[in-house]
Amino acid sequence: MKNFFQVIILLLSITTIAQTSKFDIGYQKGYEEGYCYQDYGCIPPIPPISPLPTINESSNSYKDGYQRGFIDGRSVKKGNKSTANNYVNKPREYPEYVEPYDFNLLYKALEAKQKQYEAKKKSLTTYYKTEVKRVREEAFTYYNEAIEYASEHKDIIRDFKAFEIYVESLIPFKITEKYPDNLSYDQAEKLIKELITNSKKIKSLMEQANNVVNYYLDRPNNLIKGIYKTNKIADYEYNSESKEYDLSETLNEKSFIILYEHVIVYKRADSDKLVKRALRYEGIKNGAFAFYDGWENLIVIDRELKNVHVYHNANSDNTQYLNKTTYHDIIRERY
Repeated sequence: MKNFFQVIILLLSITTIAQTSKFDIGYQKGYEEGYCYQDYGCIPPIPPISPLPTINESSNSYKDGYQRGFIDGRSVKKGNKSTANNYVNKPREYPEYVEPYDFNLLYKALEAKQKQYEAKKKSLTTYYKTEVKRVREEAFTYYNEAIEYASEHKDIIRDFKAFEIYVESLIPFKITEKYPDNLSYDQAEKLIKELITNSKKIKSLMEQANNVVNYYLDRPNNLIKGIYKTNKIADYEYNSESKEYDLSETLNEKSFIILYEHVIVYKRADSDKLVKRALRYEGIKNGAFAFYDGWENLIVIDRELKNVHVYHNANSDNTQYLNKTTYHDIIRERY
């Protein structure tokens, strides 16, 4: 019989443990902590049997059980047993539900933001497309002007080949070919910066070259200095009727012209004499350098340094030169 009662007690214990819910566990724990809340050194009593969850509570909720137990424990500690006992049958009260967000207003705000984004995107697309086109055209304009300038002044720029190579290295195509046709904003911005930097380099180079060119144009005596040879000299006489110079004689032998800063020397193959004259720069006339020598003869030298025209033997009233000698296709042998 004794063994029979032990078995019954064991079965009841197992059944009780098996029927213990999360709500019950929470209630027991909450009751103990509520009873001893802010009472240090408190020894909690054995919690009572857990009440049944109300309609607003769940047997599977540890939190619901803990809250009930905590409130009951506090009420018992304060001596308000009626509150603890009545709570079993009292439904939990919740505050009136308030919508946390006005979703219609939120939707309208998001819609407005999307419209702003689309407008900004369209504006940026238009800006970058226009700006890339403008900067690209400007870059090629600077480049073409530099090439044209270099070609026009190649006889003045002594290091023309190096100048030309450097200008060609700055062709904008080498930059634009690295980018796709459809550019992202970051790519467009990077391309614009590279093209602007490239144009600045070309403009800086042009300014330096222009300073050199202007220096020599203002002081062509330094530019034209050197020893030149020619294999063709033509002598002309002025025709008062046609008002043109008629060819009178041609010398097809090696002759020389030596140009110093302020002196010109002639050495013709048909003469043993060296004719030396002073040289005075007058300016640019009809696109060529104009000088006068010590006898007031006019000397015209092409800016390309290809031909030298010497107008001499002026008439009595110094209104017309009666003779002209042209040194054709001169070649500078050394400076």
